[in-house]
Amino acid sequence: MTGDEIQLEISFQHTANIERVEAVFAQENAADGQVEFYESRYDNPDVHHRSPGDLTTRHLAMLQGDITNEHFPGTYRCVSLDVVTSGGARLAFSRLPDLTFEVLPEPLQAPALQGNPKFEE
Repeated sequence: MTGDEIQLEISFQHTANIERVEAVFAQENAADGQVEFYESRYDNPDVHHRSPGDLTTRHLAMLQGDITNEHFPGTYRCVSLDVVTSGGARLAFSRLPDLTFEVLPEPLQAPALQGNPKFEE
């Protein structure tokens, strides 16, 4: 629902140095309505590892997306998952994972008081 933060962990390998990972989720059965996820913790030294004598680097990226009042309730499906290399090339993953999440409507019931209200002196 509005105000939620969604995190997505992506593990992959590639020979290039990766600057960032981006994912786009689109609302199903809607003409528009997308949530974009951007990498939030890629520069952590624990998230990537290059083996000695091997040009392939294993990466672990944590992506983050915020649900705002522009995102209507419904199911959102991953429609794009890309990396951007240090050289600026944008590369789509060879296989798009089947990832979805649900945006729930904001609850509209009245809040309930806890305890008795009191004035501070």
